[in-house]
Amino acid sequence: MSEVEGSQDSLRISRVFPATRQRTFRAWTDPNELKKWWRVGREFVLTVAEIDLRVGGGFRIGVESPSGSIHMVRGRFLEVVPPERLVYTWIAEDPNLKQMETLVTVEFLERGDATEISLLHEKLKDGGLRESTRFGWASVIDGLATLLRSDS
Repeated sequence: MSEVEGSQDSLRISRVFPATRQRTFRAWTDPNELKKWWRVGREFVLTVAEIDLRVGGGFRIGVESPSGSIHMVRGRFLEVVPPERLVYTWIAEDPNLKQMETLVTVEFLERGDATEISLLHEKLKDGGLRESTRFGWASVIDGLATLLRSDS
């Protein structure tokens, strides 16, 4: 079960997964693991996953649409505390959108044998962006849940 809340310019999603904190963190930060579960809806599949997991390191992820176009996101890690916390910038590389830097904080919280992810996406200044971001993260979180359930 996911909990979604937020203010006018932020979005918070929390969900508990049936996996250890180490396993959940690895699924979130290993490019090969990401390709197994990162989806936006059923149609957009992750085809690009590059991660330099260190403070100051960057990442690029790209999802391919059914028409073959690739939608890229990039950012820089501001905080990396394995397996507890990540803070990173998030910039959609979409020529049709103003490139707006937003901020993502992901916390991996132990809940017995399970892990709660608490994700906060901030600086979403546009209401349409906040709504599309909510849909995107909900799809991504569902994909992670499917992967981690199949592990157990």
